[in-house]
Amino acid sequence: MRAEIDMTEALQTMTFTVRFPPAMGFRLRLSAWLVRLAGKISPVGIETVEPWSADDALSWQRVIEATAEGGTIVLVRYPEGYRLRYHGETVWAE
Repeated sequence: MRAEIDMTEALQTMTFTVRFPPAMGFRLRLSAWLVRLAGKISPVGIETVEPWSADDALSWQRVIEATAEGGTIVLVRYPEGYRLRYHGETVWAE
């Protein structure tokens, strides 16, 4: 037994409202400023990787370092270029 419900009309009349807390934009700008300030006070060191030829057997190589916050910073070389990931997010790509 199969039941089908046509929700077309209900979805057309439905409205969604998204509300942000007061001063959300200010909080985001302040957080971004604090992160930039922390990077200037205690920058993250990155080891350099020796260049290698494109015909290497490995398709990618990586260098992983732990950060003071308990996360990781990862520099990965793919055949198409480099990527730097900080706490799981790509922050730079070549």
